[in-house]
Amino acid sequence: MRSFPALIVLVALLRPAVRSQTKAASVLGLRPEQVPADCRTVDGYFPVDIQTAILWEKTDLYKSLIPLPIAKSAQSFACPGDKGTV
Repeated sequence: MRSFPALIVLVALLRPAVRSQTKAASVLGLRPEQVPADCRTVDGYFPVDIQTAILWEKTDLYKSLIPLPIAKSAQSFACPGDKGTV
């Protein structure tokens, strides 16, 4: 079941931009009430596909197409049958 991690990535990408770039990275994560009850937070990094992994690891690879990130923050979750990272 890859739909949950893909949904989380989609939600994270479509969230409105943070109004202030000075906000702490921890403010950008999902709040406990936004995580399905049968999921739990876990340590580790579980990208949904190779493109996501490359973009996370090599942020300067696409700097001619997209701006460099001002910060990076990730949350990983384990749900029944799958793991994913936001």
